[in-house]
Amino acid sequence: METSRWLKDVSGRLVVLKNGHYDNLPLDVVTSTKKVVNVKEHYNTERLRPEYTTFENKPMFLMGPEGI
Repeated sequence: METSRWLKDVSGRLVVLKNGHYDNLPLDVVTSTKKVVNVKEHYNTERLRPEYTTFENKPMFLMGPEGI
């Protein structure tokens, strides 16, 4: 997919997995909102490491828009 975009001289887009299929989105989809991580929920602050006892039913990425 990246090669086909390069051959078409398309830039400024990200390859994404959307509904089980590869697609691409403009970069501003990622950069347009501030991302935050819930440190209390996802990190052990004493060990300075993430909590990873289980990944079942967890999102792929732990950060999301501010306020969510």
